[in-house]
Amino acid sequence: MALLELVGMAEYAHRSCAVLAYGDVKRVELAIALANCPRLLLMDEPTAGMAPEERNALMPFTARLAKERNIGMLLTEHSMDVVFGYADRLIVLARGRLIAQGVTTARNVA
Repeated sequence: MALLELVGMAEYAHRSCAVLAYGDVKRVELAIALANCPRLLLMDEPTAGMAPEERNALMPFTARLAKERNIGMLLTEHSMDVVFGYADRLIVLARGRLIAQGVTTARNVA
């Protein structure tokens, strides 16, 4: 319950995820991931299918939580605004081959 409260979903604890908005489901998934006290948070396209408002709420929140809890984040993402907003390093693959890598100047990292 404390983790649901942390991600702002405690008031919906009695509801099935099937009836929650997509962004709210992502917050529940984040709470589930945090339950094991990970050192590394693996996120596969965390903003896929999200409206810009949801994405603009979830990513800064996730980045802040990761920083506060000293958790590394590894994400695969196609949205370049998310990549350049939150990644401090990136690797670009095309058909499984490394085509670029480097350090970014992430703007939004908490």
